[in-house]
Amino acid sequence: MKRLLLLLFILVSGKLFAQASDFILLQKHNQTVASFYKGNDISFITTSGAAIDAQITAIRNDSIFLSQYI
Repeated sequence: MKRLLLLLFILVSGKLFAQASDFILLQKHNQTVASFYKGNDISFITTSGAAIDAQITAIRNDSIFLSQYI
């Protein structure tokens, strides 16, 4: 019984400390405006005026990889 409880505790505690490894914080004047993670939807307007609505597929080396659907 003690071994079962110990095993259960180990399995549950491993899941509790999981967190997203990659994220982007959007800050303005040291205030966090938004945070983005892999799998989130994002919408913005580019400098050329094009509106982008997409899903974040990956975040690596300060780059965001998007999947845009029609």
